[in-house]
Amino acid sequence: MRLTERHLQPLVVRVEGQARALQEAEVLLAMHELMAELEWFPRGSLEWQVRLMALEDAAVAHVRSLELQLFPRLAEALDEREQLDLVRALAATREALWMEMRRTRSGFQTLDQHESCLS
Repeated sequence: MRLTERHLQPLVVRVEGQARALQEAEVLLAMHELMAELEWFPRGSLEWQVRLMALEDAAVAHVRSLELQLFPRLAEALDEREQLDLVRALAATREALWMEMRRTRSGFQTLDQHESCLS
């Protein structure tokens, strides 16, 4: 979602127009809402799992839509330099998100170990 928001959403406005950008923003908002709902429920509970599965489904559908619809049109609309800049920016953001995910995962493991010691 962050990759889309930071790098693709501005291009959607430019290449696809405001109406398409609003549709994309609605999809991203729905995914953000599901992520927020994950925090309401105990991790691993049925309610949490349902929302996680819904988020996974939404993310997969979103990525497929990008791959099949948006990326081919971006490839036509952007010049070679813009494409290269986009690839570099996506790679840098992906790397930063990967590092953040690793730190978060490590934090969850520490929390799980602490909770198991209390049990």
